Amino acid sequence: MGIGLQSCNITFKLADVETLAKEKFAAISVEEWASVCNHVDKIVEKYMQNEHLIDDIMDSFEFTVNTGESDDDDYESYEELSSDEENVSDVTA
Repeated sequence: MGIGLQSCNITFKLADVETLAKEKFAAISVEEWASVCNHVDKIVEKYMQNEHLIDDIMDSFEFTVNTGESDDDDYESYEELSSDEENVSDVTA
């Protein structure tokens, strides 16, 4: 398709980008558009053929959301264990 829009954008002004985009779109031939549309149609068709596989895989995932526990609970448990170990070491020393 030639030179990209980004290489023509030297002012970085939105109005200039819009003008450049319009020029680039106008320069695309009917054949190029048809080719791109055909390519997209093939991708969509391939996706539709494989959609059931994607659905099967996604259905096999299990998510656990909001179990009511938080990381803070784990931290508190760790603190309790650490203080218990300190108490035991004081007794054994």
